[in-house]
Amino acid sequence: MTSRTEYNNPHNKGELGLPYHYEMVSDLARVTPFKQAIQKASKGKVILESGTGTSILSLIAANAGAKEVFCIELDPVIAKFAQKNIDKSGFKNIHLIQKNTLEVTAEDMNGLKADVLIAENLSTWEVTEPQLQVMNHMVENLSIKNPICIPSIIENKIELCQTQYIFEDVIELRTSFFEFTGITKPKIISEIKTYSTINMNQVNQTSFKETVTFTAKESGCVNSIRLTSPLCVYDEFTFNSSDSLMPPVILPLPEDIEVQQGQKVTIAIEYTTNSDWDNFKVEIIN
Repeated sequence: MTSRTEYNNPHNKGELGLPYHYEMVSDLARVTPFKQAIQKASKGKVILESGTGTSILSLIAANAGAKEVFCIELDPVIAKFAQKNIDKSGFKNIHLIQKNTLEVTAEDMNGLKADVLIAENLSTWEVTEPQLQVMNHMVENLSIKNPICIPSIIENKIELCQTQYIFEDVIELRTSFFEFTGITKPKIISEIKTYSTINMNQVNQTSFKETVTFTAKESGCVNSIRLTSPLCVYDEFTFNSSDSLMPPVILPLPEDIEVQQGQKVTIAIEYTTNSDWDNFKVEIIN
């Protein structure tokens, strides 16, 4: 059986099977804020969606009164499935583009510019998915100035924590993991800090190197960090995480730190988005 971790850290050229798509479309915590945002933003607008999958978000946009909907899907198997769903819907203003989003041009959109950009190429801290690369391309080349973007803002958050890595006294698993439902949660030692805030309607950097300083809320052993990426989907609609989208990620520190309440701890983080957790670098400064 394939681990859920693989679904949140895919290495299969963007091809995800129907079981994963079922998980996505049936996850109400995930779908609902995107549906509400699209329903509010779409009426009379030209919509462009990257990575349409089953076409669920594009269908919502068309049903909300969008003028034209262009949806992009790279995987030929899922693109065929999406086209079948579009045909069944009866909407004549949904146009499927089977391409890599980074290769889509204005010609693919019949010369139109998108008023609303939708992309759910998301992962925690954007580490394993091309959200920033995709949105940068669409903002720069395929949309009006200052388009509505769904999601509109990503906040990458970080906390110091203490995680259980030893089981039954002998099994040591000092590894990164996703905090899925049912997984033992780490003990939070610090306040939550914002590492970066990313506004989607502008061209953003895709590599990061920053330091973060924390204050310990209590004394104890710090051996890990907890990463989350809450979203402002659009206006009042927000999303934190679910098992199918951007679960919290726990990463071990290079070494344990014994801290006292009120002590300052500084760490440096360097990484490139759309890469791999193995290339995510964490260094303890003090």
